[in-house]
Amino acid sequence: MVALFEQDLRLFTTREILTYPAHEIPPYTPLSPDPQITAQRLASLYRLKESKEPLLFVTSIEALMRRVMPEAALTLASELILSGEDCDVVTLRNNLITMGYEQVALVQNIGDFSIRGGIVDVYPPPFTLEGGRTIEGPVRLDFFGDTVDSLRIFDPLTQRSTAEISEAVFLPVTDILIKHYDTAVKARTAHAFHRKAIDLDWDRVKNAALVEQITNGQRFAGMEFFLPLFYTGLPNPSSTVLSFFPKDATLLIVEPEAVGQNIELVYERILANYKAAQDSATPALLPTELFLDIEETRGQIACFNQLLCTDLSKDTDCTVAVATQNHQLLKQEIALQRRQRGILMPLAEQITTWQNKGDLVILCCRSARHMRNLGELLSKHHL
Repeated sequence: MVALFEQDLRLFTTREILTYPAHEIPPYTPLSPDPQITAQRLASLYRLKESKEPLLFVTSIEALMRRVMPEAALTLASELILSGEDCDVVTLRNNLITMGYEQVALVQNIGDFSIRGGIVDVYPPPFTLEGGRTIEGPVRLDFFGDTVDSLRIFDPLTQRSTAEISEAVFLPVTDILIKHYDTAVKARTAHAFHRKAIDLDWDRVKNAALVEQITNGQRFAGMEFFLPLFYTGLPNPSSTVLSFFPKDATLLIVEPEAVGQNIELVYERILANYKAAQDSATPALLPTELFLDIEETRGQIACFNQLLCTDLSKDTDCTVAVATQNHQLLKQEIALQRRQRGILMPLAEQITTWQNKGDLVILCCRSARHMRNLGELLSKHHL
């Protein structure tokens, strides 16, 4: 739904659009989320915090209700690399591993990095340069001694450079930052797990297994559901998505009644999964430590100006009525006839019907090129 909404918005605005999808794994499941989705979420939060220009941020209630890494941790972890500046490769490697990157032989996916002599390849989440240009793809650092001699974007398939840039920002690809080289930080995190195990009466054997992995600086599946325990050294061990928003932001809420119901359904599922974890003696933090509850979600939303968009008419002084309708029936008709008649024939017939009735038909396209292509296709149907 988030991706579809983003596609629709791109037809009507040139402003930057950020998407923040929900994780696909259910709460309290001992699985780690898709690293590509995690990277996208963190990149969107960082851009939202750093951008000085108005932008659009598309998300869902399920995504909003999940607590995220502290703002301070995201800012401090982000690695700014400047061409012509000194950069210690060993320190860079440690920082990348802390941020969840994996050292590989050949960089192909977000979260990969490689070191070959004086060349370091890193595939970070998308980042935006000073002039507003967004970089999507891996970056190659050429070193001359300890100095970054050049920064180049390259194609992960051909491994060939495509452009040179003056700076790069390497963002985390995981919500959990583990300083595998810092004994004090690992000890503090292990102590936090021990204290929580006592407070919540966790299974001793299972908690000991978690602590052993933490002490060894190892990542484990489902560690995201212990997020605040990894940031006990900060004043706020977690943040919320809405805390990244500027105070003067306006929330456009589509179908507010359905959103309200969804808040309750999402939290019911969280509570049910927490109970299942308790029943199986699986170590688990309290729901309110990982998620916003119903009242907190509604309270945070209420702090912002809101535009409520609904199909249901309400007779109030604040309502602006716009007579519109969607093309769901036409989409269904095209889908039904797709195999026998293709996509264009039923569309062309509907356009002809509208025109015969004297209606003005306007087709919205993403770009001038798409407009020309569609025009050529429809011209074959005498339109």
